[in-house]
Amino acid sequence: MALNFPNSPSLNDLHEENQTKWRWNGSSWIRVVTTSTAGAQGFQGAAGPTGAQGDTGATGAQGAAGAQGAAGAQGAAGAQGAAGAQGNTGAAGAQGATAAAGAQGATGSTGAQGATGSGGSTGSQGSPGTFGGASFEYDFSTNNVDSDPGSGTLKFNNGNLTAATVLYIDDS
Repeated sequence: MALNFPNSPSLNDLHEENQTKWRWNGSSWIRVVTTSTAGAQGFQGAAGPTGAQGDTGATGAQGAAGAQGAAGAQGAAGAQGAAGAQGNTGAAGAQGATAAAGAQGATGSTGAQGATGSGGSTGSQGSPGTFGGASFEYDFSTNNVDSDPGSGTLKFNNGNLTAATVLYIDDS
């Protein structure tokens, strides 16, 4: 049968269950044994003082030497030595012979000049043109906003006429 002890007991707390008494000793529950009608067992006394330390024993014999360890890793290579002194300069070679100059080529003759061509005739004059449409009088507005300029008025989309790309004209 399982026992149901308290979760957080204090030192020397008593717990009774199924006509058996238990006492908490700080780390576990201890059964309290009663053999007569005498009173309950008293509290456990405090621990006595620690005894004096004994003498140190004799030193034991030295153990056998252990096996030799594995060889260590090879060390890094040393720095490169300084460069040796420069050797003597060798003797200069002999200079080659100078080549002879080549002969100059002959000058070519001058060609003859061509004849001058004759002048063309003048074309005939075209007939006079006629007036090709109706003309209207308009006032010019310096406003360049995209809108109806009003009757009898025209305007461009830019104040600089060479940069203008749209002409606004009222059709009445």
